[in-house]
Amino acid sequence: EIYTLSLHDALPIYVNIQLCQRSPVCGTIIVCDPIDLKPNPSLKDNPTMAVDPYAPCPCGSGKKLKFCCSDLIAEIEKIHQMISGEQPHAALKHIEQLLQKQPERSSLLEIKATLEISLDEFDAAEETIGKLLAAHPESASSHAQSAILIAATEGGLEAVSALQDA
Repeated sequence: EIYTLSLHDALPIYVNIQLCQRSPVCGTIIVCDPIDLKPNPSLKDNPTMAVDPYAPCPCGSGKKLKFCCSDLIAEIEKIHQMISGEQPHAALKHIEQLLQKQPERSSLLEIKATLEISLDEFDAAEETIGKLLAAHPESASSHAQSAILIAATEGGLEAVSALQDA
């Protein structure tokens, strides 16, 4: 039986990890390759409203974007438009400019890490996730980002520990 774990529904990139086993002893999910990063097709249908303010905030707080990082909605919208317009490097550059003003902003770090992983910029993603974990060590989504990176670079089984931390 195959399970799919989808993270960051508020992002224009869906990160799907194919899950292929559940431990019969403890119920732990064993992660297998591949990681499939693909554009969110709904953005092409409505490019003017890529960000739903009632979607989960990308920072991983569990709150709606409107009630958590509402000051970033316009910036996240710009980032989404760049990504949907196939300009991921421009989106990264924009995120880096925003992070110069707010270097520990988890929602920006989360989006940056997801984008870096999708571009196979694993060293940069590792640095971003390191900053994210240092600034927000209790964040489940930070640990999930770490698991995604480990699965992409080392394989699914190596990511289990980080996924369990999430």
